[in-house]
Amino acid sequence: SKYPATLKVTSSIQDWCGQSFMQLNNNEKNIDCKSFSYFEKEGDQEISLPKTYMEDDVWTRLRMNPQALPLGKIEMIPAATFFRLSHQPIKAYEAKAILSIMVEDSKTGKEFYVYEITYPSLKRSIKIKYDKNFPYQIVEWEENLDTSKKDSNLVTIAKLDKTLLLDYWNKNGLEFESLRKELGIK
Repeated sequence: SKYPATLKVTSSIQDWCGQSFMQLNNNEKNIDCKSFSYFEKEGDQEISLPKTYMEDDVWTRLRMNPQALPLGKIEMIPAATFFRLSHQPIKAYEAKAILSIMVEDSKTGKEFYVYEITYPSLKRSIKIKYDKNFPYQIVEWEENLDTSKKDSNLVTIAKLDKTLLLDYWNKNGLEFESLRKELGIK
């Protein structure tokens, strides 16, 4: 296709007692996964997974060609960070993906798409809200994990606050510290 799938995904997690690293290589025939963890039960793993959709690919596909997002009942490999934080077996899970249109402001009529992936067996969902028109800017996302405990779902919400279009790769010196304040970063 014009925009092929992501070829490589890496994830590194550092916490109070150690670190873990995961890499997925999307090859011609399968997706090879290498996972290294300080957790004894997870240890070092090399897994070959059948080719399927990857959640980590959704973010790029959404920005480049949202018409190529998978819809309906699908198999999908959840995000690498999800595996590292949840200690679930590394594999593709049954998922349902839907796309809907949302009108944000009735006065302006500004429309957004909301792409939602639900993993029933993981009791997890992720919603990504993005501009309906190119460059399909992501304006908000939400992850919801049902812990099966009363009033204790884990919910992460991120909202776009401000954007600066600049050559950030040339703005890495202390003389550009004012840009952090402009973005609201302390």
